[in-house]
Amino acid sequence: PLSGAGFDPPRTPMLNPLSRIGRKDALDNLLLFLPVGFFAALWWRSRPRPVLWAAGLAFTASFTIEMTQMVLPINRAASIHDVMFNTLGGFLGGLVAIFVVRLVQKSGRSADTSTLELQAETS
Repeated sequence: PLSGAGFDPPRTPMLNPLSRIGRKDALDNLLLFLPVGFFAALWWRSRPRPVLWAAGLAFTASFTIEMTQMVLPINRAASIHDVMFNTLGGFLGGLVAIFVVRLVQKSGRSADTSTLELQAETS
């Protein structure tokens, strides 16, 4: 009754994590959630384990999206692979964020100490 114009019944969800997934689809999902994990880890960097918080956010957002695709009458199929690779993208984005923060802190410390040494020499 509602088929056509974007109202086709949902396809069968892909819930088998061992089924095959295309490399491009996996990479797209991973890259899509890298910024989510990156900015979430920056936001929660003062909490313990900010990378896990970022991965948790990526998982929750991805799971919500996939469940919405499964229940709404749109021509999209829910996929466990999307949840897995989106969560991995969020996790990796969080790792990158923590690496960048530590790198900036390390370079900031070395810049501060060299400035102090330079000021001490000129005094």
